[in-house]
Amino acid sequence: MAISITGGRRWAPVADRADLVAGQYFPDATTTGLSDTGASRITQATNITFADVTASIKTIANTDFYGTVFIPGKHYRFPNCRFWGPLVQPSNNPASVLCRYDTTEDIVFTDCVFKARSQNVYTNNIIGCNWSADCCDFSSSIDGFGPAVADGQTRTDVVVTRSWVHGLMRFCPDSTHSDNQSHSDGFQWAGGLGVRVQGSRIEGLLDTAIGSGWGTPAYDGGGVLTTGAPFYPNPVSLSAVMVNTAAGANPGEFVFEDNWLRGGGVGINTLGVPTAFTTNDGVTSIQRNRVANDQGFGTNHRLVGKASQTGLDAAIGTNWVWDLVPGNELSTATVLPSFKVNA
Repeated sequence: MAISITGGRRWAPVADRADLVAGQYFPDATTTGLSDTGASRITQATNITFADVTASIKTIANTDFYGTVFIPGKHYRFPNCRFWGPLVQPSNNPASVLCRYDTTEDIVFTDCVFKARSQNVYTNNIIGCNWSADCCDFSSSIDGFGPAVADGQTRTDVVVTRSWVHGLMRFCPDSTHSDNQSHSDGFQWAGGLGVRVQGSRIEGLLDTAIGSGWGTPAYDGGGVLTTGAPFYPNPVSLSAVMVNTAAGANPGEFVFEDNWLRGGGVGINTLGVPTAFTTNDGVTSIQRNRVANDQGFGTNHRLVGKASQTGLDAAIGTNWVWDLVPGNELSTATVLPSFKVNA
């Protein structure tokens, strides 16, 4: 069935979501994902490309996508959609939504579900630049979402607000990595300037019912994992937030405010970008977050970086302990004693 720009019933967001202030409520299944569950829905069963680069706003609402969605175009709106991806994610298109093009601009996802149905090591929800997501639910993939700079560009410009990342997928064995396991992260930032995450719940936790290799870890004579999970029985991913350099572009301008962060072997991992964040860029801000101490490497591994990353040190404001007690999600009772540890 062809996509209709105005197909289905008019998108009608849940009225009280508009009144929810980022960071002043705890995102969950009732405040993320589809807002109009009664809407007549459209099914897109195969891959589709949205390539219109004209200045007009194009709205594609209430659609279930069961293939890879390519977005080299501009000014697209996707309200109340679900992105399931193909049944088997191919290695050359490793995400349900790919918008990592130098022409991609102003792509907005609102009240959407990203829940990849493929189960292989190439399965991700969304990879790309110049997109934003509000009140979205990300789960069931290697990385919850993936800000990524386009080749030859220096900016990423991804904004995620009032959203929830949870239930990640992991594989062991995984021949695409030298340590034989999937590098699952709440989100993985692959280079470029400009990532803002606010009022969101980022959980670097695995859904142990999907993927493979959940169990007691075993290693070969060279110390490479052969089966199991390194932090078993703690169901954490490798990082809750992974920061990398890609396409020759250092990351920077990182705003991470008013979020809930837990899991991962470490919370935020910036070890792979020693030449980034070495000065204060005037934008980076890490404050008013609530962080649990359940990282796989133990207490205080909330942000693991380099001593040279003084820009991060300058950007860290007041953050609080997320004690994981139901009902205490908004507590500011305990100030986080430290955020960054240098390795």
